[in-house]
Amino acid sequence: MTSYGGILTAMLTVPRVTIPIDSLADLVTQTDLTWHNEAGSSLLTYFRESADELHQKVHRGQGPNIKACLNERQNIADGKLAAICDDTTMMKAMADDFSETGECHLYITREKVLSHAIMALAFTKHSLYLAKTNQLVQVVLEAGLWNKWLGDQLANSSRCLRHPQLDRRQRGLQPIDMDSFIGPLLLLLLGEAQLPPELLGYCSLYWLPSPYQPSLVSTLVTHHPRQTL
Repeated sequence: MTSYGGILTAMLTVPRVTIPIDSLADLVTQTDLTWHNEAGSSLLTYFRESADELHQKVHRGQGPNIKACLNERQNIADGKLAAICDDTTMMKAMADDFSETGECHLYITREKVLSHAIMALAFTKHSLYLAKTNQLVQVVLEAGLWNKWLGDQLANSSRCLRHPQLDRRQRGLQPIDMDSFIGPLLLLLLGEAQLPPELLGYCSLYWLPSPYQPSLVSTLVTHHPRQTL
């Protein structure tokens, strides 16, 4: 019986994994973290006036407003609170944090809270600057300067955007080397060589990375869940 008990215990001993908060539904059903909105945010009115039961739970359960998400990023990283913020700002905070520490302390939920309209610059009616500004913005976007700048700013955030349960390195898998990858690559190139020109152009464009879009998305930010043994 002692031997059998030892084997059974070993089989039942598994790593403890912290499940992240990945949606508003996850947020309102947990009791470990308070959640907050930024003062003056349109989301305060959005949740208060929404007829959706989940949104009403978010409204009734939220804590005092915070001044700005960036001001609270350390408290968020320390697991003291969660905040509903715009994702571009917090991705920048994640990128800076990872550049400085080499670790992920902030986590953005996979489910977005709300997608807003495209960001824009506001001017007074009949402003003399409007036409020149429109021309300048168009040049910046068409030249790819916006995409390049934003990509440079958020480059290190991609590591922390990976879902903890999908992290390959937690399962002991390693990136393949070029010798292992050359076979599939040759098959891909051979396949494209057999395609008609019109399909070849389509397939080539399909593999181009999607450009960053200057849109405003609200998302839920928490501390980064870590796997503990």
